[in-house]
Order: sequence, then structure tokens, then C-alpha cells
Amino acid sequence: MSTKTKKILDNLGEAVSSKSVHLFRLVLALPLISLTSGCGADGTDAMTEEDLSASHEAVLNGTPTFERPEVVWISTPKYNCSGTLIGNNTVLTAAHCYDYCSPRGMHDGTSSDNITIYSRTGNPETVQVSFALCQGSQLGGDDLAWARLQRKPTTPFTPAGIGNGYPATPYTRTIVGFGNNTWVGSGVSLTEVGAGTKRYLEWTYTGGGFRHSMHGDSGGPHFSGSLLSNGPVVGVVSGIHDNFWTVEDIVADPVRYRSQSVTAAYEFAHDTGISYRALVPSVGWTPSVSNWTQANDPANGIQIQQLNIWTSRASAVICATPHMQDIGWANETCGSFPSVYGASQLAVGTYGKRLEAVKIRLLARPSGINGVRYQVYVNGGWQAVKRDNEIAGTTGQSLPIQAIRIMYY
Repeated sequence: MSTKTKKILDNLGEAVSSKSVHLFRLVLALPLISLTSGCGADGTDAMTEEDLSASHEAVLNGTPTFERPEVVWISTPKYNCSGTLIGNNTVLTAAHCYDYCSPRGMHDGTSSDNITIYSRTGNPETVQVSFALCQGSQLGGDDLAWARLQRKPTTPFTPAGIGNGYPATPYTRTIVGFGNNTWVGSGVSLTEVGAGTKRYLEWTYTGGGFRHSMHGDSGGPHFSGSLLSNGPVVGVVSGIHDNFWTVEDIVADPVRYRSQSVTAAYEFAHDTGISYRALVPSVGWTPSVSNWTQANDPANGIQIQQLNIWTSRASAVICATPHMQDIGWANETCGSFPSVYGASQLAVGTYGKRLEAVKIRLLARPSGINGVRYQVYVNGGWQAVKRDNEIAGTTGQSLPIQAIRIMYY
């Protein structure tokens, strides 16, 4: 029996290697429905014309614009996406554009990682990405990432704000993105086209049930208000959901994670010394902090599992060695030299395993810096301050690190 495959969830990052519609994250099998896979020329799952017909008229087919220059085109080794400058060198986008930074919570920049910003007259400028931090690991509310640029773009722009909340519905929303805007071909050869041109669409938002995005729009903003009202970001394009009756956009929630956006933008834009954040069960990645500000609240009573640590100080290279539940001491991890991508960053720990002890040192020291000191909170209190590869925490006692603070000395 020949039947079409039904797809449920799809991220909307456009694969660099192909313009065809790409693999859905989840396929639902229901009784009495025979499922087969329709594959495109590149072997990836392809939507049929029948799949798309119900939502064709609702898909983003917006108006080209060079307004809101803070909305940028993102290139990664795997995907092309959209994003929004929310700081001098910070781009808010979708975590799946960086494959959720799996499994470390941090994506290291490569020569293929960059953003392109367009002036109001259409002049492009490309800036390299140093690294990215991700919040979530699936489509939906926490599908958010923050990319740190090597430098502030010279193209004039005003960083977008993040909404403190949502206006009462109904209200005007504006989506802006660089994604595809139509299809060519038919059947398994149906292909999206039009990516790389910034377009916008304004509509009256009533609370959900809309389809305005296509591949390449992932990570792009939903602004509150009209295009020219300079409203804040209240949504980030994540994917689409096909529930067999309607096809709807999935939108990540930057309002809920506003503190993560604000702190990332601050830490990325300032030479604050050593910055860091922690992954905590049921909490997720904590906001970024620096210079002896504690990561995580010990009152949570739960353990840290992973750490992201970075610095943009010239000539500084940080190394760390974690001791983890059921694993013991792992190998030391060191960041790259800042001269390569503008920062030295590293990730330690393992998802699902509590971090019990850690050693931190500097492989290379900036001028005027003697070393690094750090302190951890364990079993109801702060331990003594440790320095330069001394052990902070415990081993053999099954006690988790619940908070940490780090700085140069």
C-alpha cells in the first residue's frame, strides 16, 4: 500500500547541503495508518505536495525589507538560520541551529560560523562567531541559543530588547527572517526556494494556531508591534507542528528566559574576566555570571552537572578537570587561544551525572594575572577557596557541587 508519511515536528533551519525540506524530529504512528518514508534526492525525508497544500497559503511569503538591521542571517557548518542582535556582539537564535550545542551546552566557532548583517541600504557585512551557548535540547520553549561574535559589527544597528511580558491579545506581531518563501517542483521533488532575502510579515496575534515560517527562518524573531515600532522580541522561530489537521509554527519563549539573554549579552560585550554558567536539573542552564558571582542558588538543593567557562582576555587560556558521579576524574579540557576566534571557552561535566569536584587552571596567563581562584558550595556550605588546579569539592563521598564562583587573581 502506498501512503504518505505524516510528520509532526520539524526544525526550520535550512541545511547548507540541500534546499529540500529536511527531517522531522518526530514521526507519529497511529493504528490503521501505514507509514512510508518519502525521500528526496539527498536521502533526507521530503514533504509531498499533499502535505503542504493545507498550509501553503499561510506560510511566510512576506515583504522584502532592510529595516531592523539587527535581524541577521546566520551560517553554520550545517544550517542557515536567522537571528537577532540583542547586544553589541550577541545574537539570539534557535539552539537547534547549532544542534543544541550537544552534548556540552556550548558550540565552538569554526571558520564556517558567521553572521551577515545588512545595512538599511542593503550593504552586507560578515562577522565571525566565537562560540554559542544553548539553553534547550528540543524544539519548543527553550530552543534558544546565544552566539558571541568576535567583534561588534560596524554596520549601524540598535540591539533589540527582550520582552518583559506579553501584550494582551489581540496585538500586532511581526516576524522577520531570511528563510524560503515558496516551493518549486512537485511530489518528492518539491523544493523550498527563496532563502537569503530578509522578509517580514505583520499579523494580528490572537494566541496561537498560525503558520508563517519556513526553513531558514529558524532563530528569527517575533517582534511585538509593527516592523517600524521597534518592539521587543517576544518569540523565536523554532519549528512546525503537524497534528494531522493543521500545520502550526512552534515558537521558543525568550520572555521566560529573559535573564539568560540579558546576562549573555552583558558578559559577551564586556571584558569581565572569567564568565561561567551551570547546568542544573529541573532548572536548565543558569544565567551567565562572572568574577566571583555564584552560579546557581544552593537553596535549590540540587546538583550542578555541567559547566561552561569562557574568557575574552587576550592570551588567556583556561583549563578544567571534572570529577563526576560514577565516572571519577575525567581528562583535562582546555579552551582555544583567544587569538583564534576571540575567546577561550570550554565545557566540562556530563549530562545526567553530578559534578562532585573540579580543578581549574590557566594554561596561558594574561599580563598582570597571576592565576585563577575558585570556590564551591557543597553539603550546606562554601568550602575553602582553591587556586590553580587545586581540588575543589569532594571525591568518594557522593556529594554534588551545588554552586560555584570563579575569578582571576
